[in-house]
Amino acid sequence: MSRIERLELTDSLPVIPGSAGDSGVVTADTWMTRAEAAFDREDFERALACFSRALQLDVNIPTAWSGQIRCLVALGEIPEAITWSKRAQERFPQSPDVLAARAMAECRAGRLADAMGFADSAICSRNAPPFAWSARGDVLLKVRPSNARPCFDKAIELAEDKSRARKTAATSLIEYGQYHIAAEYLREVVRTDPTDAPAWLALGRSQAGMGDTSEAVRCAKRALQVDPGWIAAREALYDFQNRGLLRKTWLKFRNLLRFPKGAG
Repeated sequence: MSRIERLELTDSLPVIPGSAGDSGVVTADTWMTRAEAAFDREDFERALACFSRALQLDVNIPTAWSGQIRCLVALGEIPEAITWSKRAQERFPQSPDVLAARAMAECRAGRLADAMGFADSAICSRNAPPFAWSARGDVLLKVRPSNARPCFDKAIELAEDKSRARKTAATSLIEYGQYHIAAEYLREVVRTDPTDAPAWLALGRSQAGMGDTSEAVRCAKRALQVDPGWIAAREALYDFQNRGLLRKTWLKFRNLLRFPKGAG
């Protein structure tokens, strides 16, 4: 039984504090809002469950289908992501959101020609959404990295929520080791909104990738100042601190090898 099929048999799901609809009728839009909030906080299991709940109330939401696929990709469930991509395409064969999500899944399955084909089809759709351009950038990071950034910039240009578009781009860039560009996008996000905890944590991951563990620790602490109970941020902080300690230990050991006590 797949993750999504198991979720469909579950009746209860904890509410995300502060999300829309907590005190009113829970609609498909409510679940979509909760799903995006959970996805931002790297709680992909919860996001997957929320997208599933939205579809139980209204099966005709292409972005909920693509959201499920994005969650499965983030969880590393690539075969299942492709299976659900195909099901989504049966219902929405021309949806740019579904095509874009399929492109990301195929890319991680190593079928780069197929991934590029789906990504190109997504942006050729009328009124292609920002996510279609972000997904194309994601695939190009694997196929032709030098061509990826214009796609991310196009997604940001089209997006109503430019901070979300920048964070989406940064997630792909970090995954493929393009830390400097990711950090550039994320600095703009936290400059615009210093209370964006996911952006601070992603910036910390970028800094860690560039080898600046002290700055990574600072960013993770900023994320925790905004969201003290965020487990992913606390785990990342612990990881960054350990990396910094290991680096200091290695540098000390290297200096001892170069300049042993009593030498000279």
